[in-house]
Amino acid sequence: MTDESKQYWMVEHLWRLLRAMFLLIGTGLWLYTDTSPHIIMICYLMAILVDQLHGKICHYIEKILRFKEQHTDWE
Repeated sequence: MTDESKQYWMVEHLWRLLRAMFLLIGTGLWLYTDTSPHIIMICYLMAILVDQLHGKICHYIEKILRFKEQHTDWE
């Protein structure tokens, strides 16, 4: 596996971690607490937003980590 390939998959995994974080927080709040449904829906909407902004987020992660930019803003 080349360094470029490792960098690509590292960025993808960080993006998936970000998306999963919002899903897990929303699910945890829904199942285990008496939290307002509005807060739970905000967590799920944030997960949807992260999913829709995949290219922009991955591109930003690549800039922060100074990796080769392999993602475009419109993925």
